[in-house]
Amino acid sequence: MDLHDNAKKVVVCSALFAGFAYFSLSVLRNVFSPSKDQSSSTNNNNNNNKNGRKSSQCVQTEVSVPIKEDKRWYKLPPEMWGPWAKTIQDRIKELNLQSTANNVIFRSPGRIQSITTNGTSLSSHNTPRNSPRCRSPNNLSKENSLSRSVDNLSKDNNNHLHQGDHLIDGPIIKPPSEIEMINYKKILDKLFGQKNPNLSQQEASVLGMLLMCDDDEVLVKTLTVIADCAVFTPNINVICDSGCLVMLLHLLNSSTIPAVIASTTQAIGNLANGERSQELMRPFIIPLMDKLKTASHLQLTWSLIALANLAHRDSNHIDFLDHLNELIVLIEKGCTRVQLQSLKILVNLSCNQNSIVYLLAARCPVNLYNLLIPTTDEEILIRLCSFISNLVESVFRRSIKHTHLPTINKVASPETLYSGLFGVQAVETIKEKLKTLSRYPNENIVSSVQKIEKKLILL
Repeated sequence: MDLHDNAKKVVVCSALFAGFAYFSLSVLRNVFSPSKDQSSSTNNNNNNNKNGRKSSQCVQTEVSVPIKEDKRWYKLPPEMWGPWAKTIQDRIKELNLQSTANNVIFRSPGRIQSITTNGTSLSSHNTPRNSPRCRSPNNLSKENSLSRSVDNLSKDNNNHLHQGDHLIDGPIIKPPSEIEMINYKKILDKLFGQKNPNLSQQEASVLGMLLMCDDDEVLVKTLTVIADCAVFTPNINVICDSGCLVMLLHLLNSSTIPAVIASTTQAIGNLANGERSQELMRPFIIPLMDKLKTASHLQLTWSLIALANLAHRDSNHIDFLDHLNELIVLIEKGCTRVQLQSLKILVNLSCNQNSIVYLLAARCPVNLYNLLIPTTDEEILIRLCSFISNLVESVFRRSIKHTHLPTINKVASPETLYSGLFGVQAVETIKEKLKTLSRYPNENIVSSVQKIEKKLILL
């Protein structure tokens, strides 16, 4: 009996000792041996240190994606979010809104007719040239140009689009119904007269739909809201993504109501202030230049303001080169404000070296020397001296001769701007005029005069 009890005690003690030993070994192993995660982290840090980076500078494989509902991101502009930083619902809404601006065909028995622009549809986002119905979300956050996504398409009598031998049904947008128009007008009344409008994508789309109505009063009111909202750059980008540009171009080309035309040119002038819109609105340049011949004073002023803003972008300058003489006429016969805006356009064009020879081949204003006097309006004098300074410096830097001028747009030789600046008698006349301006109480004018004199002395 004692032997049996002793055996039990030995077994129990052995089991307790084995358990204690196993537990102790596990504890010691965890304490003195790094875990798998720690070892992998250590290896990553070692590798990063070998590459000359600290662990905090390494590329992370897991990141938190900010979404629109996160209040920390409300202050960031949409361009900084990018397409990946929005919810799926917002992306679907955005793509649906932007798809309406691509391959647009308007069919209505009223004011809105079928719209085509030289066989080209205009939209506010990029679409692959050979995929006119594609709605790719890629690169939507980048600055885009008006898409010519259906350059090779033509429209038959049944409102179908042809691409090669394939027949494609283009998306059709109809003017809003009466019920929709009532709701849209409520939104318009809410936006009208706001001092600091913060335009949403939905509100901008409503403005685009209202531009399709037949009521001239609603059109003028809508255009006024667009002009007011375009004073703020974030609103310009929203309007560009709403399809409004297509309707504005249509109104510019087709409307005959003076109030509508004036409001349209004002809205276009304000929208042309944005860098992105300057690229998108290049198709507006030629229609605006055509309006200069018949526009009223108010329309003329706003058209010139829009053109001056669009001339900030070098890639737009090619569309101005066939209309330089029209700007010269405005400098000769226009009022002070018209002269100023016309000179702003010429100064912007003279900043592009590719436009210099075309400017020199244009007709010299007959009142050029008469404007180079101290009694001329100071703003006009600043632009005129800057314009002449840009031309003179380019001629000497590139050694431009009269024979280098393009023959297509060149006027008769004695009348060119080149002859008006570098002819034998012209040089002496300009030197005399510059002497009277060398003491003018404006640093910009004096600086331009000194640059011109420095170059003309070499002749």
